[in-house]
Formats: sequence, structure tokens, C-alpha cells
Amino acid sequence: MKGLIQKSGYIKPGNGGGHYAEYIATREGVELMDAQYPSHEGSGYLEYMAERPRSHGLFSADGAADLEQTMEEINAHAGPVWTFIYSLKREDAARLGYENGESWRRLLLAHQTELAVEMKISPSNFRWCAAFHDEKHHPHIHMMAWSADPKQGYLTEKGIEQMRSKLSNAIFQDELLSLYQEKDLSYQQVRDAAIEAMGRLIREMKSGLCDSPVIAGQMEILAETLAEVKGKKVYGYLKKPVKAQVDAIVDELARLPEVAECYEQWNRLRDELERYYKDTPREHKPLSQQPEFKAIKNMVIREAEELRLSTFTFEDASMKDEVDEDQEEVYYAWSSRWQMAEAYQNAKEILSVYENTEEEKAGQVRMLEQLWDAGFTVAAHQLGKCWRDGIPTLPPTSMTAMWMPTLTAGRLSAAG
Repeated sequence: MKGLIQKSGYIKPGNGGGHYAEYIATREGVELMDAQYPSHEGSGYLEYMAERPRSHGLFSADGAADLEQTMEEINAHAGPVWTFIYSLKREDAARLGYENGESWRRLLLAHQTELAVEMKISPSNFRWCAAFHDEKHHPHIHMMAWSADPKQGYLTEKGIEQMRSKLSNAIFQDELLSLYQEKDLSYQQVRDAAIEAMGRLIREMKSGLCDSPVIAGQMEILAETLAEVKGKKVYGYLKKPVKAQVDAIVDELARLPEVAECYEQWNRLRDELERYYKDTPREHKPLSQQPEFKAIKNMVIREAEELRLSTFTFEDASMKDEVDEDQEEVYYAWSSRWQMAEAYQNAKEILSVYENTEEEKAGQVRMLEQLWDAGFTVAAHQLGKCWRDGIPTLPPTSMTAMWMPTLTAGRLSAAG
């Protein structure tokens, strides 16, 4: 097991807390606390030999503890006393300098306020004692903690986990810092891989040679759904059914080899970090269920929204084959409104360029008329502009019938 091992329990009032303190302070293998012995000369040494306290290894925030006094205080305590064991592998203890009681005492002293907070005890009332046992493979300490006010003190599973986390961060500070830096870099690689993959898919879908038709279809459905969404179009504001669409796209992206490889590396580093704090292996969730990667979800939403607004549009593989360019009339078949939007956008660009020939512009006018016939009502506005600018199009009466109802409906909608 990696990192700091923690075990916890508690002793109810009157159930032998003082005897447990005596046990951890005097059992075999305990490191005895250093004491200031008097000089061998004179009567002081004889008095010390006659009255000296028992040798023990109990220490507290102030150094060596008074075992008898500590036992009396715990036995008289009217509240619970919590017990902890903190243990390291021998190689970790040797490498990090935790092979003696004084190192552990300084660690607990430095973090006693944080430990008190997690135990719901006022720092001024927090009391603790501990003893170091230099076991061969797992040097460890036994710690006891309680409140001077018996009404204070409450420890949850989360609190226990946080206590271990605070101490682990201090013990393994340098190597944890390195791991966190690696994890942060790995996060960026996952995010960048997903963004690059989406960009590549957009280009492929636009060319009609997309290797991921599932994602192409999902993006088109999401874009259509977003057209009905009011308010902010970011993941946190979407309703559950729309979020589910976004999640499905993210998980499809995660199956692409370049994204899957980066995500696997991120999970490996995350596992290594969590082994410092937890004993049970963490669950590897789908990419869409990792809160850290919400940026990828919002990237998918942005791309779908741009698709809806015709910034990016895709050609379906189901479109009819292109006809021979020599044909006088070109038959356009649209399998989605997004392809109509792309054709409309292209027509607008060609018509706006003064240098383009009348023949080119006339072709785009015919395109706009076909879009109108297919139900793409926005084309009426552009056709109206063509008529206004003198570009040959339908007769004025026909034009009025086409775009005036649309314009009138738009004004009524705005007024409402």
C-alpha cells in the first residue's frame, strides 16, 4: 500500500482509555522519550532513582508527556477519546525522515489545528498524545485525541479522510507536487486531443469523407436541439436531455485512439495520487462523467452552436452524387437544413463580391430560389436584396409574394 496508512477508532467514557494510553506508551518496541537525568553526584540522583517515573514513550504537543497525569485526565474525561494509527513503509519512513518520535511529534504539532477542525473541536480545547513504535516493516505512531470540553468532538468519514490527506500532503510534499504537475499537464493533453480530434472531424465531415459518422450524426442532432434552447448555451445551464446528448458526443470522442491514450495516462496519474490518500481503488468513469473535463463538453456545445449558425456545416454522406458539370441545370439534394445553410452562406459570399461575373451571380440566385422552394425561408431575404440591387431574379410580384410574408411575420414576432 502506498502513502500514509491510517486506522481510526474511539473509546467511550469509562471504557479504559487511560489503560490504552499506558499500553501504547509502554509496549514492546516503543521509542522511549529522552529525559533530563540529574548528575550522579550528591543526593539529587538518589532522590531521582527513588522517585523516578516509569520509562515510557508517550509524547504530546509540549514534548514528553506525564503518563500518570495523562491516564488520569483520560479516565476522568466525560466524552469520547479517538484513537488513530499512522504508519509508513520502512523505505518511505527512512527516505522522508520519519524513523523517530520527534519527527512525528513535529508533524502532529504543525497540523494540530487542522486536525482539530476536522474533528469539530475548538483548537484551544484540542488535546492529544502519541507514541512511536519502530516496527521493522511499518514504523508507526499510536495517537489519542479528545476535547477538554466533553461536549465538543464529532468525526465523520469525510473528516477521517481529510485528516489523512492533511498529514499525507505534509509527509509527501515534494513527490506529490511533482505528481500534481504531471496530472495538470496530462489534463491539458486530454483536452487538447479532444479539441484537435473535433477539429479534424469537422474538416472530414465537411469534405464528406468522415471516419466517424456516429459523431457527425450526433453533432447535427445537438445543433438542431440547441436551436430550441433559450438562455446561456453552456453545459451547466442545459436541461438533462440536452446534457445527455453532449455527454454521448464526449464519450464518442473518448473512444478515438488519440483521446483514449491521453485519458488513460490521466487516469493512471490520478490513481497514483489517490493511493496516497485512499485504500480503495478509484473508479474509472467515462470522460463525460469526470467533472474536471467540463471544458470539453462546452467545446462540443460551441461547435454545435457554430454548426447551427452555419459557421461550420457538414455534408452528409447520404447526399446524391454530383452531377456532370456540363448539365444546364444542377439538381441539388439536401438531406438536412445544415446543408441548406451551407449553400445559402456560399451564395451570399459569391453575390457580395463585385468582381464575380453576372453568370456566377445568376447561378447563386437560382440556388436561392431552389432553397426557398425547399422550405429554407431565410433565402427570401437575400433574394429581395438581389432584386433591389438589380441582379436578375424572379419578377417583382413573385418576389413580393416570397419575402413579404416572411418579413411581416418577423416584425410581428419582434413586436410581441
